[in-house]
Amino acid sequence: MRNIVLAYDITDDKRRLKLFKTLEGFGTPVQLSVFECRLSDTNLLIMKRKVEKIIKKEDSVIFYELCPRCLQKIERLGTVKRVLQDDVIVV
Repeated sequence: MRNIVLAYDITDDKRRLKLFKTLEGFGTPVQLSVFECRLSDTNLLIMKRKVEKIIKKEDSVIFYELCPRCLQKIERLGTVKRVLQDDVIVV
């Protein structure tokens, strides 16, 4: 699995909402215009293709991939969601 933080700056409200709704299928919103995702290589490619179909030249989307060691160094302050973690199975 790949740990991705995605940040975007979309000028158009309609496109921004469409991108937000698309990204909800791949990850969790953690801030305004920021998502955290745990994705397989295939799902990462699918997500990138969907993003490319939504955005325009004036928009900006940045993908940050975090290595497992980097995940251990994430600091969160205040009320925040923890998304990028090992899968947990409850029986």
